[in-house]
Amino acid sequence: MNKDTMTLDEWLDMGYEFGYCSDPFCSTHDGIPTTRVEDEEWELGNDPCAHIVRLYDSIELKHDVEVNISDQFE
Repeated sequence: MNKDTMTLDEWLDMGYEFGYCSDPFCSTHDGIPTTRVEDEEWELGNDPCAHIVRLYDSIELKHDVEVNISDQFE
């Protein structure tokens, strides 16, 4: 597959197939997936990062999220 012509669905399928991404989850209801070590680090007051990618089902939703995020940091 040519990375320049892949659709989002193809890209996600390939990442999932090769183990580079988790099953879909809801961070609001399920929490962010972490390891026990990351949980222990958090409890000790450290700040382990869990890099999460949000997928949008429309350009409008992407825009609304970005506006909301920028409003929070003004």
